[in-house]
Amino acid sequence: MGALLTSAAMTGAMARILDIVSDHATTRTQFGRPLSKFQAIQHQLAEAQSELSVTEAALANALDAHDAGLCTTLLWRSAKAQAGTAASIVAATAHQVMGAVGFTVDHELHHFTKFLWQWRDSWGRQVACERAIGDTACAAPDGLWTYITETGKEPA
Repeated sequence: MGALLTSAAMTGAMARILDIVSDHATTRTQFGRPLSKFQAIQHQLAEAQSELSVTEAALANALDAHDAGLCTTLLWRSAKAQAGTAASIVAATAHQVMGAVGFTVDHELHHFTKFLWQWRDSWGRQVACERAIGDTACAAPDGLWTYITETGKEPA
């Protein structure tokens, strides 16, 4: 449950970070046009948003399974590992788009990114979750697909 709650907190922080960065990119101008009009910025923001969307889906799946009493270790580890992956991409993108202003004391961005970096290692580091997912895949007696599709069946 700690990993799921941490993943949920990370997801909320990433959503807020992307709101902050999107607002900055539309209001800040460079070379006579908003930052959001530059293709490289658009690509970075789209990649960060897609990682957040995948994280939201993984988290929702794990929380729904938990509410139904069917949450497997694969589900919560997948949500936590994806949140860690997305956190790295979202934080890096945010600070690249915002520049040094995101680290200033007066700006709220660094509060969210510092928490993201801390939460990546709480309740299961990303690499540990990914390794456990791989171990689970290898240990599934009837194969990974059967393990994924048959709820409640944990491999030995």
